[in-house]
Amino acid sequence: MGVLVGGLIGLVLGLVVFDRSFFFGATPEVLGMSGDAGSSFAGFRYFVNDGWHFPLLETHAMRDRSGAPTIIALTDSIPLLSLVAKVAKPLGFSTEAWIGIWYYGCLVLQGASASLAARAFGARRLETSAAAAV
Repeated sequence: MGVLVGGLIGLVLGLVVFDRSFFFGATPEVLGMSGDAGSSFAGFRYFVNDGWHFPLLETHAMRDRSGAPTIIALTDSIPLLSLVAKVAKPLGFSTEAWIGIWYYGCLVLQGASASLAARAFGARRLETSAAAAV
């Protein structure tokens, strides 16, 4: 029960911190990413919008200096999220929306993990798990 409460606390925190438009990727924070986050997002975009081929995490749309296709598992493009986004692409999610989903998911899992950690260290009361999540 504490893990569920911790996850809900993380979700509420995400809703308070981020504007709802962030969830849909329609904010300057998402569209104007630069640096490491921007390059990760670029690799993510290339992979999601490229066709399916083997090896599974390879993208022909993004190539290295020698002209060989890039394998995004070897980049910072969050390969697991990229694979889920590619599978769910027919559902109509924009590529930008996945960044918001990733951040919200991280906040939910962070709250749940903090609650689980409190329990692992001996906390038995729900209030203690909730305080750890906060």
